[in-house]
Amino acid sequence: MSLRKVCCPFHEEKTPSFCFSENQEKYYCFGCGAEGTMFDLCMKLGLEKYDEVRTQSVFVKKEGES
Repeated sequence: MSLRKVCCPFHEEKTPSFCFSENQEKYYCFGCGAEGTMFDLCMKLGLEKYDEVRTQSVFVKKEGES
């Protein structure tokens, strides 16, 4: 399962608490409680395609991150 943890796009935070699974196409934020499907996320962020979610800077791993 490919689970990624990043900073939430819905609230400011310093420690990543926003998790999303590319396999299950779901997300959940332990900080603010936001949750849903990747389709929901696309709609909330105003993105037209699922591929845009994966390429947004908020979701891209920084060099050296695992």
